[in-house]
Amino acid sequence: MKQVPPAILTSAISTTPTNSLRSEWLKNLGLGRFVAIDLETTGLTPANDSIIEVGAVRFQDGVVAETYQTFLDPERPLPHFITSLTGIRDEDVLGAPSFDEIRSDLLDFIDESPLVGQNTSFDLGFLTAHGGSDFRFPGRMILDTAELARIFWAELPRFSLGSLCRAFSVTLASAHRASDDAQATGEILVHLVDSLGERVWGDLAAELYAVAKQGHHRAEKFFAALQAQTVDIPPPLSPKPDPRPELTRVSLASLAAGGEFHEHLEKFEPRAQQMQMAELVQMAFENEETLLLEAPTGTGKSLGYLVPALEWALGGEDDSDRQVVISSHTRSLQEQLLNKDIRDIGLATKSRIPAAILKGRDNYLCKRRLNAALVDIDGRLSDGERHKLLPLIRWSHLTTRGDIGEIGGFRPEFEPLLWSMVCSDGAACSGSMCGANRGDFYRKALDEAKKAKLLLVNHALLSTDFERFMSPGEDSARRLVVDEAHQFERAVVSAYSTVFSDRVVRNVLSRFTDERSSRGLLAKLAKAALDDDISTELVALDVLIKTLFQKSRLSFQEAAGMPSRTDQDESKSRLCSSTPEQQRIENVLSPLINDLEDLFLRLDKVQSVLAREEELPRDTKEKILELRSAIADLEGTVEVGKLSVSCESSDYVYWLESSQRRTNPTVAIFASPIFVAETLDKQLWRHARGSVLTSATLTHNSDFTVLRNALGISDSGERAVTKTVLDSPFELPAQMHCYCPTYLPEAKQVQPHLTGVAQMVAALIEQTNRSILVLCTSHASSNEIFEKITPAARKHDRPLFQQRGGRDTHEIIKAFRESKGGVLVGAAALWEGIDLVGEALEILVVVKLPFDVPTEPWHEARGEMASAQNKDPFYSLSLPACAIRLRQGLGRLIRHHNDRGVAIIADTRLLKTRYGKVLQQHLPVKPEPADDLPSLLDNVRNFFSGNDS
Repeated sequence: MKQVPPAILTSAISTTPTNSLRSEWLKNLGLGRFVAIDLETTGLTPANDSIIEVGAVRFQDGVVAETYQTFLDPERPLPHFITSLTGIRDEDVLGAPSFDEIRSDLLDFIDESPLVGQNTSFDLGFLTAHGGSDFRFPGRMILDTAELARIFWAELPRFSLGSLCRAFSVTLASAHRASDDAQATGEILVHLVDSLGERVWGDLAAELYAVAKQGHHRAEKFFAALQAQTVDIPPPLSPKPDPRPELTRVSLASLAAGGEFHEHLEKFEPRAQQMQMAELVQMAFENEETLLLEAPTGTGKSLGYLVPALEWALGGEDDSDRQVVISSHTRSLQEQLLNKDIRDIGLATKSRIPAAILKGRDNYLCKRRLNAALVDIDGRLSDGERHKLLPLIRWSHLTTRGDIGEIGGFRPEFEPLLWSMVCSDGAACSGSMCGANRGDFYRKALDEAKKAKLLLVNHALLSTDFERFMSPGEDSARRLVVDEAHQFERAVVSAYSTVFSDRVVRNVLSRFTDERSSRGLLAKLAKAALDDDISTELVALDVLIKTLFQKSRLSFQEAAGMPSRTDQDESKSRLCSSTPEQQRIENVLSPLINDLEDLFLRLDKVQSVLAREEELPRDTKEKILELRSAIADLEGTVEVGKLSVSCESSDYVYWLESSQRRTNPTVAIFASPIFVAETLDKQLWRHARGSVLTSATLTHNSDFTVLRNALGISDSGERAVTKTVLDSPFELPAQMHCYCPTYLPEAKQVQPHLTGVAQMVAALIEQTNRSILVLCTSHASSNEIFEKITPAARKHDRPLFQQRGGRDTHEIIKAFRESKGGVLVGAAALWEGIDLVGEALEILVVVKLPFDVPTEPWHEARGEMASAQNKDPFYSLSLPACAIRLRQGLGRLIRHHNDRGVAIIADTRLLKTRYGKVLQQHLPVKPEPADDLPSLLDNVRNFFSGNDS
């Protein structure tokens, strides 16, 4: 058996330019000498998985001095996905030393130096699990580059090693190899320190150190040194206000040839379809009509409604109250409208545009609540939870909007309870303690929204309060634009949906107390100078709530163990009123709901007494506000619980989503409205006096009937309805070809089909140098295809990306757009709302026709209601939805007059079924069959070489 000794290599190779280093800062921060470390492992669990490679790099004065690298033998075959991820093979680790054999050498290499890593908790977890207490490094300065970047560069969207390398121009020689990752991590730290002087000031450093010191943060010594280093640095100046005058007039003529846009915007091209759209929007507003407008890609849709919206809002004898509400679905479009299109209007007119964006209240920070959470030592938060708030501190001083969507350094979806304690809140931020000038950014956003002529919202917010946004009445001075209107029904359904689960219950209970410690809001209030009876009641309630944590867990576990169906592996199952399953669920969960309701009544009584107290200290008043907010949250949870278990409403569909984990099985109850047409008719369209619904895909065979039925828009209503489909500005038959590989297995043969698609994509990678977007219908298929094409991409040095959802999508798309010949694989978020022009996208692969799963509870319930109305569920619901989604996906390919590309729809149903022929009528070009892979590849090559005929 071969022995592979660990290697210590002297090295001076570094991508960090020495002439830019602030060696004095490194020295003063205790980082004149440090060791960066990284591990590669067989999995994510220290107790069960093994270390297979160790890389450590010593830095001296910001430059690589020595490198330590060794493989370790896990004494078992490597998982396939690990080899695919890292490139490490079984033969690389076979006969390598064990961890015990290298532990002394590794400790000697690290010596007394500060340790640096990327997500250090992962590496330290494995080191201590395999090396014991010597690798705990008590009292040692340990820095996590991801955490530091989140704190000082919170505006970055992602904080993975690759993302930080791109952000700081660090070369990563080979991702997921320990020594290369360790060197890149150390160089990122050097770049971070090199720029800190421009991003930190004395007061900020003092705040960060105060929080770090409270909980003995592993980087406490770093923050202490940073405070000393920056003590004389003043805070940054406030941004200067825009000196341009506010826009007072604009006309549609500005969009024409020779107009302001043509004159002042370099890339602006006058478009006939855009002007036609603007005139239609103008008429709809003036005549108080409802306009349904399909505007194909390339129309210039955004300016096509923004300019007439501004013209109307700024017009009239008294324009003080006029406002146009513009609702969109995706975050990317909202950002495009605010940061590009409205900005362009300002550049063209040399004016400030009276526009504002408004989101739901829980998107905004409250600085008072954040400060209270940070200074409340031994209060509601543990030290670790308080440390997770560090990325909010610097941002809170610099932001002008307080919208958490501005940053990626703190993600509310990952820390919902923490964010609920510091975001703006209807109860906790009421009264004089919060306000627009006291750090409640929601109040500030409301003030700006009232003054705006254009108000940007999303479908979800609009759906929560139609009356508020549309000002019902004969003299309404508001108009409405619904962009991405093909998503409006689903957004309204989502806004009216609920979920009741153990996680929901535990989150609301956690607002009152901590399950396993003496921390918590009630305990703090009980210690305040309050009436003895109130303090006694608060202590009793604190004890009661701790028991409810356990009762909630056990109740949902018991509910999860009672599915009536035989296929117990199913994660979802319908829950229908008056069925044995529904009655059993209600019997199990009702005692918990009753206890929560009793808790609410007792807490509400305490709150009423506290509200009458006078002469209370400020911090006690703040805690009472937090109590009011938590009680309101609890009341809402009780109401959702009652509605969920009763399944009373015939207008809703209810279902269970079970998690059958052996250690903690649980279940969640979901409820969604089946249709929302009647709700929209009564609450929106009857009050809207001039509305525009637009998208690139609204019609089914150029007919708006499916959309009108879904959204409750009737031709016989009070408002006239105008329907228009604009022509495409592109010569699509000349710019794109579409192929369907008829040789592939049918999509219902899941594994053979995915294997065939992956082989096809791998061949495209090998034989073309064109950028490729692969659209999947599920994350599972995305993962499988990504894994299968990885070897081909590596072999041919093609950049390969995978979109996994969330806010990371924006950066993934940006990296793909900037790559040469990149390949991007993903699911839902890539089917619409992304703009890839020219060589950024040349080959589009649709893995499977994007039908909804008919057995999903919501779709199943809709199908049942359609059948009850003597409609075919497939042709009235499923097929139109698939057609629109398919058109959206294909719309990613041709975005400009000069674009050329190939679409491959890898689902033989398109050519071999009756409904496939219906779908063909929706495609921009006629699909051509490809009988085998060589023919397909020849067709693709001929198209791009200009030999297609």
